[in-house]
Amino acid sequence: MAGFILFLTISVTTLIYKGALLSSGKAERSLAISAAAPAIHRLVTEQIRTGGVANNPLGQGRYGDIEYRWQASLAYIGKPSLMLVNLNNLEDTQIYSLWTVELSLQRGPLIKSYNFTEISW
Repeated sequence: MAGFILFLTISVTTLIYKGALLSSGKAERSLAISAAAPAIHRLVTEQIRTGGVANNPLGQGRYGDIEYRWQASLAYIGKPSLMLVNLNNLEDTQIYSLWTVELSLQRGPLIKSYNFTEISW
């Protein structure tokens, strides 16, 4: 009887330890993706603002051990309002594009998706 109780205790302890180890790995991957997201967002924003998105609204790359993919969709093309033109000394003929961007980050089996809007002139 004592052997059975010892076996049961060891089994439960092993299962708890395994669960904690898996949770720790998931949390570490999630934290790494969340920490890299702002830097990857800046990279994508730079590509959109330099005009590379007009002909090819897709992109991908690596940031450390995180793979990212993004796709931009044109949401709006227009001219800035007169108030914005006057405040920022812009030309009233300048046209801007508003993009909706879907960004997917992957580290190992974990994938996180983000959506944001970006503007290009």
